[in-house]
Amino acid sequence: MVAHPTAEGHEWPIAVIPVIDLLSGQVVHARAGQRDLYAPIQTPLVQGSDPEEVLEALLNRSKAKTAYIADLDGIMHERAQWPLINQLATRFSDIEIWLDAGFESFESGQSAIQLHCQKENISGASESNLQGSVLERGEGFSTLLPVLGTETLQALENLSNQAQHSVLSLDFGPEGFRGDAGWLSHPEYWPERVIVMSLAKVGVGAGPDFEQVQSALLKASKLDKPTQVFVAGGVAQFHASQLSQLGVAGALVASALHSQP
Repeated sequence: MVAHPTAEGHEWPIAVIPVIDLLSGQVVHARAGQRDLYAPIQTPLVQGSDPEEVLEALLNRSKAKTAYIADLDGIMHERAQWPLINQLATRFSDIEIWLDAGFESFESGQSAIQLHCQKENISGASESNLQGSVLERGEGFSTLLPVLGTETLQALENLSNQAQHSVLSLDFGPEGFRGDAGWLSHPEYWPERVIVMSLAKVGVGAGPDFEQVQSALLKASKLDKPTQVFVAGGVAQFHASQLSQLGVAGALVASALHSQP
């Protein structure tokens, strides 16, 4: 088992992926999926809610090489904050960013990233050398992967041939699963990385949804391709060992990093 170090000597037995939620240019405190109540974050790590400062503090604390950004303007209002996303991708060029901005399909996510990021930020790049891949990044610019959240995907889509270019988020709200139920009954359509996103448990210290996690792990274990399961919502450091034993690859974490002593 590989330990994943964080600052001050803390270790997690699974990968730690720090999360920031963006709304109107600020990092907000996500809590129980009640997005209309999200307020600018207050954290002991930095003063204020500036996205660049908050993400830098979380990366320093977690020593992570992957971060998750939820653009709530894109998810809720279809107005993704591309200038801010560009700024973060440029500033944190040495990490991989999983970006959830309310994409309706893999193609729309890939196209939006290429349109708003690559063409504006890669000097001298052309359509011929972009090669249609979100992984073809210019020097000094991070890798951006589209997160496909089931709550905004328009339809069930076979992602198996594009697995290295996307992350699927199985979104569970307080009311239950959000999106086409086929995503749960057809795991053969999953890409190689899948998130069990329990929005009702985000930021409230309720612990992860072990039932849904175990269900996803069981389905992934029966596939004929390697599929990693990640967990989001309610994960504290003391849950990490249990999640590791179950076979979880990593956890998306915010509150646990902000409150870590």
